[in-house]
Formats: sequence, C-alpha cells, structure tokens
Amino acid sequence: MLPHAIPLSLAALGLTVLCSPVLAQSDNLEFTLSNHSSLTIAEFYAAPLAFEGWGQSPLAGVLVEPGGSGIVTVAGGAAECVYKVRVVFTTGGEFVDPTVDLCATGEYVLSDP
Repeated sequence: MLPHAIPLSLAALGLTVLCSPVLAQSDNLEFTLSNHSSLTIAEFYAAPLAFEGWGQSPLAGVLVEPGGSGIVTVAGGAAECVYKVRVVFTTGGEFVDPTVDLCATGEYVLSDP
C-alpha cells in the first residue's frame, strides 16, 4: 500500500523523523516523506485538489532510495491541508494518491502493497 506525500522543497534527506505536522516560517507546511517501498523515488509532487497539473518536483534530480526519507516544505501550504500526491519511480512507474490530508499526518509513507 502506497501512502501519503507532497512537493515544493525537499530540505533534507536522511533518517526518518516521526513527527506531527509543523507550521514553519509563515504559513508553510512541513512533513516527512519516508520511502519504505522497494522502489527508488525519482520525482515527488503534491498539489491542492483544485490545482490542475502537478507543478515541479522538489527533488531536482535527488533520488530517495528505499529506506530513505526527507523533510518536504510546501510554501504557503498551511492554508490547504488536502492535497493530491504523485510519485514517479526510477522504473518509470508511478503512484497517484488522489486525496491526502497532510496536516493530519505529519508524515507521508510509501510502502509496497
């Protein structure tokens, strides 16, 4: 089962940090993106439900290997909590999660089905 996530700026890759959602500088939303799947993440997107398209992946060429994690910051994201998420793997496959409440989770975890 592949769970929740978003984009805009991946600040750090490293150890998984379990936390509640954090409102950082102004109205930004921060959450942890954790890859518990067996696939490597190449691109990660999150967009408000009403937004058409996906915007740009904040990963900018950085891969999130299985077992990896990082903090994602959504600029101005505190105003919206419910997002659609798209994850693209290095295999070319992708996963779309149509409705995720990122304010309630604090962490978006991808895992194998």
